[in-house]
Amino acid sequence: MEVKNAGTPVNNPESQGSPALHPDGVLYFSSLSDKSAKKEEGIHFAKLYSSEFEKDKGWGKPSELPEIINREGYHSTNVSFSKDGNTMFFNRILSEGGHMDESKIYLSTRTASGWSPAIEATGVNGEFIARHPVEGELFGNTVLFFSSDMQGGKGGFDLYYANKTGEGQYSDPINLADLNSAKDEITPYYHEGKMYFSSDGWPGIGGFDVFLSTWNGAQ
Repeated sequence: MEVKNAGTPVNNPESQGSPALHPDGVLYFSSLSDKSAKKEEGIHFAKLYSSEFEKDKGWGKPSELPEIINREGYHSTNVSFSKDGNTMFFNRILSEGGHMDESKIYLSTRTASGWSPAIEATGVNGEFIARHPVEGELFGNTVLFFSSDMQGGKGGFDLYYANKTGEGQYSDPINLADLNSAKDEITPYYHEGKMYFSSDGWPGIGGFDVFLSTWNGAQ
């Protein structure tokens, strides 16, 4: 497998992260705003952008998503999409001095005119950090996987899932106990019965390694 830089203008001297390819081929990702566009008191925020691929040219100039997605004063990141591409999930994060004070899961629905105003997902947010949302399926039900430091886990950040009960509504989260360790499990990605995630608690090369688990129908 060849790893190639996506090039400019997608990449710039600031940090880019959490890329997700929409089913229609548009690339969505998070990027810190340019230093020249810093907000008051020198603070600048991560926002979500989209970029279309142009044949023989590569990825085009990114477009910043509107304020109904990129709320002022928050970092917007960790974007993902439902299988049909009609729902976008992401995090709104409050952070000061490099410390994550709040992270909640939001979603937006695709309409004929673009993305709808983001709403906070119910059932998966609370007085804890909830991040890295990604949709999947278990037992024939649509579920939302995410990482959280809520009480009752094995330690640090654990992986959870919650059954979808309505638009933007989910049941109480269930701990994916067999995947979690005493340390941190983050960035779940689900595809056709396989769960990919990062962990610094399972034996690996060092730091956060990528792991794969195949669903056995019993969790």
